[in-house]
Amino acid sequence: MLPPKTFSDFVTLTTSGTLPGIERRIDPEANLAQMVVVRSNLANHPPIEIQPGVKKVRILGFKAEMSGVQAYSLIRVGEPEETVITQQPQDIIFEHCAITNPDNLDYHKGFENNGHRVSLSSSAIQNVFDPGTETHAVYTSNGKGGHVYYNNLLESPGSSFFYGGGTTFIEGLVPTNIELRRSYLEKPTSWRNDGIHRPVKNLLEFKSARRVYIAGTLFEYSWMDGQGYAINLKSSNQTDDSAWVTTEDVVFENCTVRHISAGLYVVWDNYYDTVSRPASNINFKNVLWDDISNAKWNSEPGVYGQFALFDQAQDLTLRHNTVLTPDNHAFHFSKYSTYGLYVHDSIIGLGGEGIRSSLYRQGVETLDLDL
Repeated sequence: MLPPKTFSDFVTLTTSGTLPGIERRIDPEANLAQMVVVRSNLANHPPIEIQPGVKKVRILGFKAEMSGVQAYSLIRVGEPEETVITQQPQDIIFEHCAITNPDNLDYHKGFENNGHRVSLSSSAIQNVFDPGTETHAVYTSNGKGGHVYYNNLLESPGSSFFYGGGTTFIEGLVPTNIELRRSYLEKPTSWRNDGIHRPVKNLLEFKSARRVYIAGTLFEYSWMDGQGYAINLKSSNQTDDSAWVTTEDVVFENCTVRHISAGLYVVWDNYYDTVSRPASNINFKNVLWDDISNAKWNSEPGVYGQFALFDQAQDLTLRHNTVLTPDNHAFHFSKYSTYGLYVHDSIIGLGGEGIRSSLYRQGVETLDLDL
């Protein structure tokens, strides 16, 4: 645990071993001898915790573990219930760090990030799960932003990468300026038949995030258990106390999404009829979508296998996308209108039903009446 402390220059905590270069991701097994293993034997006390008020710390080559007890998160930056934005940890750097959860211990979050200007690079966060609830490899609910994730392996049954969803204790806060680059988000296929129930949801989900850039990242293996969509973008004030939340100004570029039960879900989840802003200005550029299959990746026949579902979204652009034929349909529009859908220079397989809506219209009729 690092208590509140502001350093005049960066303080580095590192291993005495030799770590690979920043371009090479840590391998927790092969590089274990070079890492510092930090263990906690106190339930719900994370092994690595950066408390409010800490600034300018760099942590290299650390591995977080619990000693036979459960924890909510294993690396925690800041407090999810912080009410003073200037108290959030600031300028915190993690490089070549690791979390590898054993199957007999339950964790909700791997890397819980409620700080300002925080980066995680060349690290591995694996097998973060609790059989009784939704879990996340990377999670932010109350962080200011300026978050950079580079060259990471992220695994969790719930969502590998998740922003928003909980109460935002700082009024008006939307996590802003987020980068996810050259990373690998997956669910190992061994999870499907190893006898352990892991509640599967999606690979990436936003409920509140602004100005997000995702590039050069591979998303693969996601099947139906909870929602089934690989990429889930929402504006969602689900706790009825953060009416300002929004997901907007998001760019996916040069990415691949494959081996999934459904592709993209963009929605305004207007819980409780509270005021919030629709998901808007979402851009996908040079993205390959492959193997969208209800037959292969869904345990409930006939439900998914579709490329995209849109529900009250605004200003969506697909440019230079390739969608290899889904086995159900390409576009599904809810009964609530989506405004400003632009599809440019893309190849999109229509699947079995092509374009349809929740009002059972198809093709041109859907485009005329539901957009």
